[in-house]
Amino acid sequence: MPEPLIEINAEDAESLGIEDGDLVHITSDLGSLTMKALVKEPEAILKGVVQVPHGFDKGNVSELIPDQPRDQISGFPALKSVPVSLKKVT
Repeated sequence: MPEPLIEINAEDAESLGIEDGDLVHITSDLGSLTMKALVKEPEAILKGVVQVPHGFDKGNVSELIPDQPRDQISGFPALKSVPVSLKKVT
């Protein structure tokens, strides 16, 4: 993958007016990112869930994830459970 792409369920994308390749603004309580959408069939990604890749300088998903641990026992960060909102960039 040459650039970060937010993976989104096709039904969710349609309800938000997002098409494959559109720029999407992703916002969490901590920060925001803008990246292109990769619309996936419903069997490939659950409705209401998005996948944001890691390992990119531009589009660094760490800007959306809080540093403090979420799990009080393990201290594991909220890597897979950060609520976000999406908006198509016009």
